[in-house]
Amino acid sequence: MIGTNHNSLCLVNWFSANLIRKVRNGEDTHFWRYLWRGKITLKDKFLRLFSLVVDKDILASEVGS
Repeated sequence: MIGTNHNSLCLVNWFSANLIRKVRNGEDTHFWRYLWRGKITLKDKFLRLFSLVVDKDILASEVGS
């Protein structure tokens, strides 16, 4: 039973670590609120920086290149 749970957890971690989202034009991807990599958004990871941002709902396409 422990092996099954461990294998399931490894499979979920592998899947999350290797999942890629294609942003394409970025017009439907919120820069600060999307889970880019891992389990935390940029707004939560960089609280101080996010608090200084004027447009908190900026899209990835608007951030720049």
